[in-house]
Amino acid sequence: GANITWNNGVTDATPFTPGVGVNNYTVSAEIAGCVSTDLVVVTVNPIPNVNAGNDVAICDGEQVTLSGSGADSYTWDNGVSNGVPFIPTATTTYTVTGTSLGCSATDDVTVTVYDNPEISFTADNMFGCIPQEVNFTNTTGANTASCEWNINGNIITDCNPSYTFTTAGCYDITLTVTNTDGCTSTSTEQNFVCIDDYPTA
Repeated sequence: GANITWNNGVTDATPFTPGVGVNNYTVSAEIAGCVSTDLVVVTVNPIPNVNAGNDVAICDGEQVTLSGSGADSYTWDNGVSNGVPFIPTATTTYTVTGTSLGCSATDDVTVTVYDNPEISFTADNMFGCIPQEVNFTNTTGANTASCEWNINGNIITDCNPSYTFTTAGCYDITLTVTNTDGCTSTSTEQNFVCIDDYPTA
């Protein structure tokens, strides 16, 4: 039957949202001019400002490390451990939950996985007699950004080069291709070109 009042604008038995920090609330009970008071302390911890980091773009087979910030502890989905490298197999959005003082928040980061080029190439003359000019053609794909050939120890950066063999023998041909996504692959064909010397009559 007492008349109940609170300070700081609080109404008895009415929900409200206190601010972040330590909040002191005093309640007063009055009956027939007699007043009694009590104090309750409400501590409001802030929601952590969780950050999963910037989006990442990698090539297939590369490692990535995801690390959250802004909280005390972190839990990732999709089997990811905070700060532990792993190899994604496809483009995926990962969510981290950060927790501090019992309060949690989430953030997302997308890891984009680009395909490596699947290298292929051809040549017009794979057999002949010295000196033999061979025209090489890169057939890897339309998204080729650059090529590097290793022909008989010579490095050529043209995607469709010509090379003249002046010494008899069989030659390994290596092509390294970087695609427009920045991913690189290398392929070597053993004894791809075989050139004969002229016979001694």
